[in-house]
Amino acid sequence: MTKNVELQLTNDYIFKRLFSKKGNEDILKDLLEGILEIPIEKVEVMQEVELERVDIKDKLGVIDIKAVINEDTTVDIEMQIADEKNMIERTLYYWAGLYYTGLKRGRDYKLNNKVITINILMYNIFKEENYHTIATIRNDENNKKITDKLEI
Repeated sequence: MTKNVELQLTNDYIFKRLFSKKGNEDILKDLLEGILEIPIEKVEVMQEVELERVDIKDKLGVIDIKAVINEDTTVDIEMQIADEKNMIERTLYYWAGLYYTGLKRGRDYKLNNKVITINILMYNIFKEENYHTIATIRNDENNKKITDKLEI
């Protein structure tokens, strides 16, 4: 007896298979243009990405989808169904890891890619009802953005 199983796009395997498979860059490009609302000329997707650990005891971070768009912006896309009550901290950890590993020896700090983390969540972590929220690093006193190198 065969039982039909309906797989959802929110399933980690299906999500990664659709958006990070070589040859599906156009699908990922469409998703990113829709979310980021910017024109994208080029998308390069990396598969099976783990954050670099300095020490064996360091926490392992496994990125759902890592892509580089227009050669100057690194994007982490995370799909999360269950609320583990750690998404803000996890987001900062992944963002910092990608930013930290983005610059090669001898290169000027200003040349590091902008890093954007996109969280597609099946729950709301903020009190506001917005389905699309953007966060940056800002000065508390004047609310001015300090850098455009971070976007969540």
